[in-house]
Amino acid sequence: MAPLFPWRDYLTLAINLSKEPHEACLRSAISRAYYAAFCTCSEWYVAKYTTIPDVQAGSHGNVWEAFKSHAPDPTYVLIAGFGNLLKDRREEADYANPYPSDW
Repeated sequence: MAPLFPWRDYLTLAINLSKEPHEACLRSAISRAYYAAFCTCSEWYVAKYTTIPDVQAGSHGNVWEAFKSHAPDPTYVLIAGFGNLLKDRREEADYANPYPSDW
């Protein structure tokens, strides 16, 4: 079995991209930072609990809902909250276009 990808490398990449003054770099930095968090949390959760329940929230939403389901544990609730916030920011960075083209 191949070793797991070190998702923290995505966070390192995000930090480096965020230092560049280009919109594409900044959008990519947000996306890479999100995926560092999402994949790290997904792998950790599966290692601890075997599976991520399917609550019909999509693969990403299921991960954050799984953490949220452990309320009132404040650590899990915090992870779920930040995960959803990062997910929203990632979607905005990936898809929002404040300057749509005319073509």
